[in-house]
Amino acid sequence: QTDFFVDLSRDKNRIELKKDESKIIVGDGSSTTSSGTPTQISGIFLQENNTGSIGIGKDKGIGIKNIDDNGINIETGKAFKIELRPKEDQIRLTKDKSKIIIGKRNYGEGILLHREDSQITIGQTQFGEGVTMGNPGVGSMGIVDGKGIAIETHGVGNKMRITGEDKLVITFQGDIDINAYGNLNLNSLYGNVNLVGKRINFNE
Repeated sequence: QTDFFVDLSRDKNRIELKKDESKIIVGDGSSTTSSGTPTQISGIFLQENNTGSIGIGKDKGIGIKNIDDNGINIETGKAFKIELRPKEDQIRLTKDKSKIIIGKRNYGEGILLHREDSQITIGQTQFGEGVTMGNPGVGSMGIVDGKGIAIETHGVGNKMRITGEDKLVITFQGDIDINAYGNLNLNSLYGNVNLVGKRINFNE
């Protein structure tokens, strides 16, 4: 059994309680800067050598440092949670049924805003680099860098609908291709169906 140590050394200007690789320090501790230089900070520190540390430094605020890949969770009940997840390369913020995920996902790096089954993705999406919004089980729409706008439906029975009260105008500088595996129907309930072009071809 490993002994429990209490160090009251005056030359260190601190009180240290140590058990195996875990310790509590009151007084002068050390912190490592982003450049790797250790600096002395006075305060209160809780440390586990193989996991990480929590420190309250004088004139420095509160610091949390993680050493391994097990992540850091900050949670208040079940309603609010912040997760730093190095293994998944993600940061997650959760509030009730809403969630924000920053980092790697199925399609690569990005930001996901999630509310129940509705979501918005910024970054690398199923269409490419851009912004998408939708429902994974119903459909989605994306604005994609270098590719334009994509609209897609998912699942049997999920139709794509365009409705309005006045007029729909589609203007495009290039060709427009409409491909259907089923019937292609043009219906006008109260007006004419007009096909106007330089040449109209059928069955070509």
